[in-house]
Amino acid sequence: MRQWRLCFSSFLDSLSDEELEHFDSAITVKDEYPESQEFVGLFDKYQHFCLMMRKEDPTFELWSSFLDMMSLLLVFVRATRESDWSVHVAVLRLMMPWYFAYDRTNYSRYLPAYWMEMVNLPESHPSVYHELSQVGAWTVQRHSNHAFASIARDQSIEETLNRDCKTPGGIKGITLNRGAVQRWILAQPERAAISRECEVMAGYHKVERASKELDQTRIRKLEESIMSVISTVKSMINPFENTTGELVAISSGAVAIDAVKDDLLKAEAKGESAAMEFIKERLLVGSNATQTDFHDPIKQQKLKTFADNCTSKKKTSKEIIKDSKVFFARLLVVG
Repeated sequence: MRQWRLCFSSFLDSLSDEELEHFDSAITVKDEYPESQEFVGLFDKYQHFCLMMRKEDPTFELWSSFLDMMSLLLVFVRATRESDWSVHVAVLRLMMPWYFAYDRTNYSRYLPAYWMEMVNLPESHPSVYHELSQVGAWTVQRHSNHAFASIARDQSIEETLNRDCKTPGGIKGITLNRGAVQRWILAQPERAAISRECEVMAGYHKVERASKELDQTRIRKLEESIMSVISTVKSMINPFENTTGELVAISSGAVAIDAVKDDLLKAEAKGESAAMEFIKERLLVGSNATQTDFHDPIKQQKLKTFADNCTSKKKTSKEIIKDSKVFFARLLVVG
């Protein structure tokens, strides 16, 4: 949200006085008429501004790619909150290149396999696909009076059953006793039931309240955090107002070398290439004569960042001894 505000502020600064008046009228009617010609035209103009700036300014492009990643994360959360299966599957595909680009090995390995299985559900398991896409059986909404509040089923199990049957130490100390481990696992539902009955006896009950995200104190705190970040960025280099035409670090102003610039600006494309190679070699049967095993190591991309902008030269032992001699010689002269 913070970076979007900075980007939109730069867009407003680029408008003429007449366009700003048109902007004010479009914002006035956006709640009543979100599809009005004025508001749609404003949105299109903003999209055009971002597209042109991404082509002209490498720093704008880099931070816009960061906004792209944040957008994917928000869409992923929205798909879960609204129990929208089609959006969930679609956004996973768009997230995939970034995991490969920045060497997130576990996500890079298992996300493509999960995504391909889910895409093929209509043919492989039609009944399961119906339950997920139409019934929404992949999420749980624990608060019926709250909209936009669904959570994934595994998360609900963690927050309910696993929490209620939790014991100090878990299976620590009994892992070598197979019978004890099996009894501990089988007794989980019973422990959870006993825990819930104790809560009922103690008079514990849920209090119906509005969503925490709508609390005024929470809203004020988030707004303060947003303004703090905006103030910090503006005190350095605003990435959406940089006019140097170079890729620069907003904290130090250092200009990226060509190798760093190439890796940062082409990270998504390189990640997409690596993802497609992984899918073709390890998941598509018969697509490659020398098919790679699924669990074989994944080649690291090792994309350069601003941390690689300046390489330090490691001194040899001879150079260290030479420097020490010079240092002591200077001490003798001073003495």
